[in-house]
Amino acid sequence: MADNNVDCAREIYNFRYVENVHVGDNTNYSSKSAIRRYKQRAINDFVEYRTLADKVQEQVYQGKHIMPHIECLKECEEWLSCDLDRKVYGLLFAKYEGLADTLRTSSDVTEGLADHDVYKCMEKLVPRTSFQDIARMIYKFRYAAALAVSGKVDIAMTEARAGYETLRNYLEDKKMAKANSSCFYGYINVHLGEFSVIAARTNVYNREKKTYILTQIDEGLMQVHKIADDDRNIEIKNRWARMFLVKKAFCCLNIGLNGEDVFDPEELYIEKVDMDKARACLEKAKTQYWTNTDDRREMLYNRAQAKLIWLEGHHEEGIKTLKAAIEIAVKFKREKNNFQRILKKWRQAYWVRRAKFILASNAAKTFVMLISVFLLLIAIYKEMRRVIL
Repeated sequence: MADNNVDCAREIYNFRYVENVHVGDNTNYSSKSAIRRYKQRAINDFVEYRTLADKVQEQVYQGKHIMPHIECLKECEEWLSCDLDRKVYGLLFAKYEGLADTLRTSSDVTEGLADHDVYKCMEKLVPRTSFQDIARMIYKFRYAAALAVSGKVDIAMTEARAGYETLRNYLEDKKMAKANSSCFYGYINVHLGEFSVIAARTNVYNREKKTYILTQIDEGLMQVHKIADDDRNIEIKNRWARMFLVKKAFCCLNIGLNGEDVFDPEELYIEKVDMDKARACLEKAKTQYWTNTDDRREMLYNRAQAKLIWLEGHHEEGIKTLKAAIEIAVKFKREKNNFQRILKKWRQAYWVRRAKFILASNAAKTFVMLISVFLLLIAIYKEMRRVIL
């Protein structure tokens, strides 16, 4: 099966076989220049890989990519048993990265997410690629995001910090801008997951943590701006820009990793400056970067917009916008479940407010009527006294 898969991979992804590529962990570097040459060669190989990874990621966010097979580890090990060129294994790494992303975004699995074999596949493929350092960094962020979704935020942060140490080495290289944007996004998601989980455990608001996440989002946007402005990259650049801007709105509005409210009631700890920043982010995403947008971003945009509208006091419009997010969320089950819980809570709150308003209105009308009757009685009393006297 693996031999047939190799032929399919070369045909589908237009892979050009390159002879004598032997860059591995056992390479003996005798100078800093040799290390630089290895690093540059790895980056060049990675740029080719990234072209495929971007296509896969687009399918993931449109909800069109397949879920990982239950026997994906067995399939991966068959690949690994073959003596293939490292670039083939790079293509496979892109495939399993996409499968891992689909599993995280489209599955309703939570607690056992990080135990799925697709992450073992990525880990096993890392040393077979020609960009091992970068592949290991990507694996760390993907795995950390799965751990964060599973609620294992302490382990997730350990993995994410390990990936971040590598990421720092590539921040100045423009060829790495797309990968750096992706990794920053994963790093932010882990921190947002920790922010949400710790708040749920302790009910303690950590403004410092929120500020740090917002700072990292701005760092990620700086990487987005380094992506080349050419026809091949403009859609990718726009996608990452709107992803970071919508995520920044999430953070400002205390919305967690999976679309949940970090605090309850939701108005708690959201200041006017937070709402203003969220509004600016959503407007910028919509007016400057909303070209051929993916379904996932549309869903998350509607979620953030719904909460902003709700907080501004326009409750019926907020509920309507949240329903729009739920309609798209059918492809993204974890968010759909959270959105439906929020919709139920909002509806209850809306009708409680309506009931209080009606009661208050009736009470006010009754009060005014009683006052009017009282004043009328006083007037009648005065008139009777005047007549008698």
